[in-house]
Amino acid sequence: MGRKKIDEPREPFTAMLRPSSRKEIERFAEMVELTPSRLAANLIDMALEDIQGLERIGFLKMALISVNVAKKIKNKMIRGEQIGIEDMQ
Repeated sequence: MGRKKIDEPREPFTAMLRPSSRKEIERFAEMVELTPSRLAANLIDMALEDIQGLERIGFLKMALISVNVAKKIKNKMIRGEQIGIEDMQ
């Protein structure tokens, strides 16, 4: 099952990357014979498809809830407060 081909014009997008990430993109782009720009665009498209899939099956919301619960618990632990069942929501 491959990705749907989307016939849509591309728009410029600027992003700040760590130098090590830029070097890796350039390295992999050369390996697969793409421009770094095309590889980066493909990686972003793939990541968006992944996160859309997680959203469709409800995992994204579950992951966000888990992160929020973990933050609440961590903050209470840092302050030395008691952790209760109400913190798990």
